Amino acid sequence: MTTKKKYIFIGIIFFLTYAVIAQLWGTEKGINDFSKFNKAEIKGKIEKKVYASASGTRINIKEQEYIFHPITNKENRNKIFSYIAEVGDSILKPAYSDTLILIKKGRLLKYAFRKVGI
Repeated sequence: MTTKKKYIFIGIIFFLTYAVIAQLWGTEKGINDFSKFNKAEIKGKIEKKVYASASGTRINIKEQEYIFHPITNKENRNKIFSYIAEVGDSILKPAYSDTLILIKKGRLLKYAFRKVGI
């Protein structure tokens, strides 16, 4: 095997190892984020701008950050959570509940969410 081929082979092995480790870390983080969200009894107003990414939707209530994956459906009038939730809106979610309620201008919008690691 030539030197160039050895470097390419080592680069491929390094890349694949990194990809596997990153995937495992991301999965573990997602499970931990959902576990924290699922166990929490959340009752309060959104304190910071709602942020959504591939890793989940982030909300801040009473100086706690929660990350979850809300599901849009008929119960929430097909409103995407991260587009409609704003600072000052209220959130209600009993511990281990399968539904989060967003209270926006007196309207109740119910959101189910993806369960991670269950």
